[in-house]
Amino acid sequence: MIRTSTLLSIFAVGCGPQYLVTEGTFDDEVTDEGAAEDTGSAEKPVEEEDFSEYDGASLVIVQPASGDYLPWEEVNAYEAYVMDADGNEMDFEGISWSSNVDEDWLPTGTWIEDDSLGVGTHALTATAELPNGDRLAYTIGGVLVQSAYAGTYTGTTVVEVTISGYSAACSGALTAVIDQEGDVGYGDSNCYVSLQGFEIDLDFNYDLENEAGFVVGDAALDIYGYEVPVDLEGELSTEGELYGTFAYDLGDYLAIAGEVEATRISRDTEIEQ
Repeated sequence: MIRTSTLLSIFAVGCGPQYLVTEGTFDDEVTDEGAAEDTGSAEKPVEEEDFSEYDGASLVIVQPASGDYLPWEEVNAYEAYVMDADGNEMDFEGISWSSNVDEDWLPTGTWIEDDSLGVGTHALTATAELPNGDRLAYTIGGVLVQSAYAGTYTGTTVVEVTISGYSAACSGALTAVIDQEGDVGYGDSNCYVSLQGFEIDLDFNYDLENEAGFVVGDAALDIYGYEVPVDLEGELSTEGELYGTFAYDLGDYLAIAGEVEATRISRDTEIEQ
C-alpha cells in the first residue's frame, strides 16, 4: 500500500518545471541588451601613396648654360625641369635656385624671368626635393653677370699738339677698362711727337665716368713730369664701342686736341692699371 505522502511527492516532481543544462557558460549564450556588437570597426591600415614614378629621376638646367653672359639689371630667363628615368619631362614645380656669389638670390620655379642676380661670376644650382624622398641637384658654372658696358677696350688715341706755334701729331695704342657695374673706367695711351727736332713722349691717363652711355672724365697728359688735366667727353654703347674727344688750350704756349676710339675685346674687368 502506497502512502498518500509518497504520491504527493511523485506528482510534485512530474508536474514541476524542467531545466536543460548544457555545457558551456551562460555568458556564451546571452549578451546584455544594448551592448555594442562587434562590427569589425578597428582602423584599417592606410595605403601609402605610390611615388615610384620619381624613381631614377634627374634634374637638368636648360638655361642659362655654363659660361653664359647675362646683362646685369636686365630680365634674364632661367629654366630647369625634373626628368623621369626614361628622359621625359615631369610635371614638378618645386625647384629652388641659388648662387655661390649672391646669397640673397633664391627664386623658385621651373621657368623664371628675373633681373635681381648680382654682378659676379656665378655657379648656379637648381635643387628639387622629390615626393619619394630623393633630393636632386644640378649646377652650372662660370655664369657672368655684369653691365652691358663692362669689359676691356682697345683702340687708338690720335693727338695734335701745338707748342709755341709749332704743331705735330701722333697716334698710339689705347687700353681702357669699364668696371662690372658699368659706372666707371680707367685706361691709358701713349704716343710720340717730333717737334722741332725734339721727341716728346705724351702719356695719357684716363679716368672715366659712364651714365647710360654718356661718358665724361679726364685724359690727363703727363708731359716732362707735369700732369696737365684734359677734359674728355664721349659715348659708350652696350655693343662695346667707345668714342671720345678731349682738348686743352693754354693760350699761345700749348694746345692739345685729340680723340679716342676703342672696341671691347673681352668682358674681362680684372686688368690692372
